[in-house]
Amino acid sequence: MRRILIILFLVIIIIGVIIIYILQNKEKVEVADNVNNIINTETNIDEAGYDAYSKIAKEDIIKDYSSTEYVPFENTTIEAKEDPSDNNVLYNQSDYIIIGKIQTIDGGTNYNPKAKIYIDGPSTIGQLKVERVLKGDLEEETIPYIRSGGIITIADYQKGLFPEQYSSKNHWLNKLSEKEKNTKYLKETYMEWELGKTYLMYLTYNDDFKRYSVGYLWYGVREVDVATLGSDSKAIKVKNYETGEWEMLNAIIPNMI
Repeated sequence: MRRILIILFLVIIIIGVIIIYILQNKEKVEVADNVNNIINTETNIDEAGYDAYSKIAKEDIIKDYSSTEYVPFENTTIEAKEDPSDNNVLYNQSDYIIIGKIQTIDGGTNYNPKAKIYIDGPSTIGQLKVERVLKGDLEEETIPYIRSGGIITIADYQKGLFPEQYSSKNHWLNKLSEKEKNTKYLKETYMEWELGKTYLMYLTYNDDFKRYSVGYLWYGVREVDVATLGSDSKAIKVKNYETGEWEMLNAIIPNMI
């Protein structure tokens, strides 16, 4: 009898170990799938003009925290040691300054592949065509980018929150089914970011995502008047989002030759 009990005990332990192994590997596969489908898009998105957001129906975006109007720096939540609305500060804090065209919008993500965690707030990733380099040594014609703001599933958004942030029974997240969380979306964008448009962009390299980060919201991105692109760099016009007016590029980039 004792022998039978020992055998049963060992069988239960073995079954328990197998179950734990299966669950752990399932989680790893789900995370890997998320990274492959959202972050490593170079393998399946090759054509310029791809826009992942255009495939999302408007009615499926059930939460929209977007703000496309200009907000003064002192009213933002930008984390910066110095005021990025100052052109000299923005220039010095950027590794690269380019004029680039939005070639693809590959989708949104709030998963950091290096830290292996979900974070609060979405980012958009895609490909940029480098039209002109104004600062830094950048030889690639096309580069991968990431910028704040985007569209993600409600399920991914929830993964970036602490449980206490939605612990209330009346919290809107708790009113959704798991199916709804995986098929409905949250949108959080700060300004226009249109496929095919050309912008002046201030970049730093984001090692976590292996992409060039377009930073500082309205300050780090300015629409370019493409009619002036054939001109000398100093004569190119870019949009001032605070005034809504076009201004000369050499008026905002220090020591521009």
